[in-house]
Amino acid sequence: MILIFALFIFIQATPGSANSSGIGSACLADAIKLCTLSCPNDTPRPWAKKNDAGLLSPCCPPGMDLVAPPTHNTAYSLTSTQQLYNPGSIVTLSLDVLKKDFKYLGLLLYAVQDDGREIRVGTWTFPKAGSPKFWTPPMCNKKVLMHKHAGVKHIHHAFDFVAPPVGTGRIRFRVLIKHGETNGGSFFWPQAELTMKEGPSLVSSVWLRGDFGQSCAAACKKEGLSCDAQAINDAIASKGKAQFNSASKFVPCARPHISNNGKSCDSGNSPLVSSDDGFCFYRDDDICPPENVCNENTSKDRRRTCACKRSTTTNSHASTSASKSTKATATTTRTRTTTKMRTKIATKTTTKSTTKENQIVSTATHPLMRITVAVLVVCINMWAGAQSYAG
Repeated sequence: MILIFALFIFIQATPGSANSSGIGSACLADAIKLCTLSCPNDTPRPWAKKNDAGLLSPCCPPGMDLVAPPTHNTAYSLTSTQQLYNPGSIVTLSLDVLKKDFKYLGLLLYAVQDDGREIRVGTWTFPKAGSPKFWTPPMCNKKVLMHKHAGVKHIHHAFDFVAPPVGTGRIRFRVLIKHGETNGGSFFWPQAELTMKEGPSLVSSVWLRGDFGQSCAAACKKEGLSCDAQAINDAIASKGKAQFNSASKFVPCARPHISNNGKSCDSGNSPLVSSDDGFCFYRDDDICPPENVCNENTSKDRRRTCACKRSTTTNSHASTSASKSTKATATTTRTRTTTKMRTKIATKTTTKSTTKENQIVSTATHPLMRITVAVLVVCINMWAGAQSYAG
């Protein structure tokens, strides 16, 4: 019943009412098996036939049971410019309406590990300002992207998908589109399914956004990294929104990208900056070339987009310190070991040769008594030796 209720509000609810109505259960919705239920009544449906239990099937959940089960349709296309995904990086997908009068109302979109188990992988991300038409329900752990309301969507939407970790393998995107009225209209899948193979991990620079007014050097240092000036300069050398191509694998931009060309040369109008709501600004007019991309701050209402790398200086210093520490520890250990061994040997020799004498001498406390006892011990030894010789 949870699944049925969730699928019903999948089309009906807005985010505000969704949170109070538990739309998080829509995370259970299956884009493939949505409409494989028995029909709730005997109302004739052109596609439904009686099953072994005498019930009409298949049907979509109650409230949408008069909608035919989904079919593939060439009116919709989910694509990407990438054939491989890099684990942990952002992949941008495009959902397009290719035919007139096929704008849709509802969307369910997620990725699965392509091994037949339908395990959902990866997450969806939006710029800080979010999206006016789509969201990720909180209870879905960002693994499912859905519509915010039942209003008509545009013919083109771009979505940012954060690829799953290393070892996931090939993934497949599941898409379910609702066209037309709630208990009417149609469900569709795109004509072709989008799949991606796992690519290599990105082990060079990572990109991040600094705080307002912060330099890239400070932003990278905050994360234990160092600024990668070469990667930033390479990005700035690109034209238009392509300046964000490398960064877009790590940080999302609201669409469209905005030009700073022709503006004054203050720091807020530099290339590779963004606003608080996630819009990204490029600049390629060469009027204000940056002098030091790592150390230049930006204005208080802009954030720099920075390439960072692991600090080789820090690692080298740490390695040297660790090496010195290891050598010092080894030397101290050897010294302690040698001292202990020498002490042990000396102790053994002394103890073995004086055990009998000590047993006697140790009983005497007065100095004169100790001398007397010592002389007595010598005499006893001489007498014992004489007896042995005589025998």
